Amino acid sequence: MKKLLLILLLLNLQAFALEPIKVIDPKDGTKVEITLNSPAKEFRGNIEVVKGMSNFDLVLCNESGLELKRTKIDNFGEYNFGALEKGRYFLKFENVIKPKVQKEDKAAPYIMDIPYQRKK
Repeated sequence: MKKLLLILLLLNLQAFALEPIKVIDPKDGTKVEITLNSPAKEFRGNIEVVKGMSNFDLVLCNESGLELKRTKIDNFGEYNFGALEKGRYFLKFENVIKPKVQKEDKAAPYIMDIPYQRKK
């Protein structure tokens, strides 16, 4: 009887299990507006997705702006948003709704949310 109750409980829990987030690359030419939220400031800018740009592309933040470097080919674009928090970030496009930027930190890596929307 206990085994039957346990099986029913497990089946019930599986019915409420959340589906994993699917990672989808946006199509070439998609214009997106990105807001980078840091503890002190908020940075905004527009990026047009170009061929070769995909998940885990490297984003370098320095004083002159945001530099997006493609990981698969040796090419990058510079997007100047003014003074940015220094750091190395990895871009993630998730569900073509909201990308995340993961800060590269050997001691304690963390993920920063970036509100994301398509430009019309």
